[in-house]
Amino acid sequence: MSSLWLRRGSRLVSLLLLSLIPAALSAQQPTMNMVKVAEDVYTMVSTSGSSDATFIITSEGVVVFDHYILHSDQTLAAIRKLTDKKVVYLFSSHAASDHSTGAWYF
Repeated sequence: MSSLWLRRGSRLVSLLLLSLIPAALSAQQPTMNMVKVAEDVYTMVSTSGSSDATFIITSEGVVVFDHYILHSDQTLAAIRKLTDKKVVYLFSSHAASDHSTGAWYF
């Protein structure tokens, strides 16, 4: 009997946590602004001034450096404003979540 309650309790906790994710994602998402660094080189800068992703438009496609799950939608939208080329390379500078969790988005 305790095994059954443990499974049900685990499912309930999982469902509760999953229901909180969308609200948490939208609450933490600052506006990112695209800044041109050089010809065909852009970086995404938050309203607080920190940079999150940089991308380069090449003849082969787009190269993206770093990708944070909370900002990847804005990065891809900025890329789409400039080109319809595919993202062909995606690099993470290191494993921290604010540099490597948005890969699936691209």
